[in-house]
Amino acid sequence: MQLSKNQIDELYEFVRKKGIQYIDLQKELVGYLILIIESKMKSNPNLTFTKALNLAYKTFGVYGFDAILSHKIKMQTKLSHNKVTRQTLSSSSSPPFNSSVHPALFAFVWFCVCASVRMVSAACCLLLFLII
Repeated sequence: MQLSKNQIDELYEFVRKKGIQYIDLQKELVGYLILIIESKMKSNPNLTFTKALNLAYKTFGVYGFDAILSHKIKMQTKLSHNKVTRQTLSSSSSPPFNSSVHPALFAFVWFCVCASVRMVSAACCLLLFLII
C-alpha cells in the first residue's frame, strides 16, 4: 500500500509537532515512518493510517524523537566546534599582533596589580623609571 501525498504531508506535520525542526532529520524520519506504516498496513489491511502512525511512533520508545534530536544537536555542535578549531589553527600561523610587550604596557599592568594590593608607591616608582 502506497501512502498518499496528504498522508505524507501529515507525517511531516507530525514530525514538526514533535519538535524536529531540522529539514534533513525530518526527511529521514518521515522516510522511516513511511516504511513502517506501509509494512504495517500491508500486513493488516484493516489498520487505519492514524493507528499505523501511532504504532510506528511507538517503535521510537518512551522518549520518541528526543534521543534522535539530542544526538543530532550534539553532532552539529561537535561539527561546528571542529570547524572553528580548524579555522583557528589554520589562521594562527602568523599572530595578528606584535608579540613583544611594550615596556609602558608592562608598567601599566604592574601598576594595576600593585594598586590592587596597596603597593601604589612601588608601582609609581617603577612606572616613572620605565618612562624616563
